[in-house]
Amino acid sequence: MKKLGFLSLPIATILLIGAACSPATTTKTNIAATNTAVTTNVPSGANEAATLSVIMLLNNGNGSPIRTFNTTVPADTTALGLLQKVTTENTMTLDTKTSSYGTYVNGIGGLTGNDKQYWLFYVNNKAASVGVDSYVLQNNDIVELRYGSGSSS
Repeated sequence: MKKLGFLSLPIATILLIGAACSPATTTKTNIAATNTAVTTNVPSGANEAATLSVIMLLNNGNGSPIRTFNTTVPADTTALGLLQKVTTENTMTLDTKTSSYGTYVNGIGGLTGNDKQYWLFYVNNKAASVGVDSYVLQNNDIVELRYGSGSSS
């Protein structure tokens, strides 16, 4: 019986250490360009079952968004997946093309690219460094597709 007493101390220590190492919850708040606050609780080291809060802006090139969408998506969703969700849920047309560089957006809601203007892809107000089909969303991202010539950022 005394041997069990010696074992209970290490087991209790392991349980306490395990409890201290469990993931914490972090609250993140992001104020979008539309002054809409999106606050979510995301476990530190979020797993694949987590949900992300994101904002999608569609801009026809006149300097202000034509549509703003606040939504949630599963972790590991790409910007293209977000765009497909938003356009489907809002009965908007989406025209994509695939090239050797990946998938790009050719048209949204009937506004189609041409030789002079096309859909530009931005994340958090910066031109994306990868294509819409390659960018994996992060919590509180602001994804924007701007219709324009690319000469202004």
